[in-house]
Amino acid sequence: MPAKNRPRTLKLRRGPLISIPTLPHVTMEQTADSLNWLCARWLERRHCRRRDCTAIERESFTRTYHQHRNLAATQSRLRRYCQTEGAL
Repeated sequence: MPAKNRPRTLKLRRGPLISIPTLPHVTMEQTADSLNWLCARWLERRHCRRRDCTAIERESFTRTYHQHRNLAATQSRLRRYCQTEGAL
């Protein structure tokens, strides 16, 4: 091939081999802690919007809510994966 018709190759600039992070690292524990905090505030607002409540009533509501949610998830999982009718 003549030199004029050869395809041109682009020279790519490579970045540094080591990159220095500019944002702080967020751990899974920090993310879970923040999500738990947000969920707790949401449940507080949801519960207190409907009625005046004390700390004990709010805690009772939160625990009952989680128990019902976990029961519904367990029942759903059993319905999906158990083959026998008498499993529930």
